[in-house]
Formats: sequence, structure tokens, C-alpha cells
Amino acid sequence: MQAALHKTGSPPFTDQRVRVRANWKAYKAVLAARGDAPSPRIAYFNEVMELMVSAKTHETIARLVGRLLEVW
Repeated sequence: MQAALHKTGSPPFTDQRVRVRANWKAYKAVLAARGDAPSPRIAYFNEVMELMVSAKTHETIARLVGRLLEVW
């Protein structure tokens, strides 16, 4: 998995999206790490995984994504 490719939603009160290049195995691992939590919303298409969070949970999820990238 590579570092973030694209990030949208610069103001702190908007939804945040992070896209990373990932294979299907990495996508499934992130889904498993998230568990039953509703956030972040995770999508996968054409070897790109997109994690979407609302503004309230952005900082928490940003730390989680950072940890996942460190482990990967």
C-alpha cells in the first residue's frame, strides 16, 4: 500500500476523504481492523481504497489510518 494519493475537503468542518493505492487483501485487512464501526466508510475500486469520515471523527480516523500505514 502506498501513502495517501489524494485528499479532499480542506476546511475542518467538511467530510474528509483519503485515497490510497491498495490491493484487495489490504482492503479486506482494513475492513477487519475497522470491525463493526460505521466510520470510516470504506470503498474500493480499481485498486484504489477510499476512506471517508465526517468532520467530527476526522482526527481519530486520521490517527487510525496513520497506524495502519505504519504497520503495512
